[in-house]
Amino acid sequence: MFHDAPPPAACTRIRAALEVRGRGPVLAAKLGRLLRTLATSKPGGTFLCLGEGAGEAAAWILDGMDLSSGLVALVRESDEEVALKRELERDLCVSVHRQDARAFLLDVSAHRFDLIADLTPGERPAIVRLGLNLLRPGGLYVASRAGNTLHAVFAQDAPESDPSAPRLAVDAFGVAHLDAGDVVLITRRPERNRPRRRAR
Repeated sequence: MFHDAPPPAACTRIRAALEVRGRGPVLAAKLGRLLRTLATSKPGGTFLCLGEGAGEAAAWILDGMDLSSGLVALVRESDEEVALKRELERDLCVSVHRQDARAFLLDVSAHRFDLIADLTPGERPAIVRLGLNLLRPGGLYVASRAGNTLHAVFAQDAPESDPSAPRLAVDAFGVAHLDAGDVVLITRRPERNRPRRRAR
């Protein structure tokens, strides 16, 4: 019988360090295992974690990714930054960055990611739109606690003057709702270039 492997040691240490500062665990093991598996499916990938529990998510992803991949963990609080740098930046593939999520996603708009783990709580369509805009074709966006965000994400009446709300075509993405803590999995479809028949 298959048995789930325990959480990565780095995840356990990060959780313990943050509990000392009054923060409880925020990432379910089921979601962590999903992130680890998705990271394993993207050799040489570029990964991003943001929101509450970004450090724990990063530890799971790091446990699954290969040596040619790169990972950015984005946090907002200085104490979380200290704990994550101590545990994760021992690995040269990992970078811990502290900044507002919206500002960061705008700053890296020229970059593309293979997997984004968004653990931001509450309704945040602008953040999700920015993140989806940074996915490579075939890239995966895991949104936890997404609620009713998706309807607003793909709404076509987003203000054109708002740089954080790029318009997204719903048919450019595939969406699945997973039973892993209100998780939505979104992938950017590869562009389809239909072959043309040659004229006789």
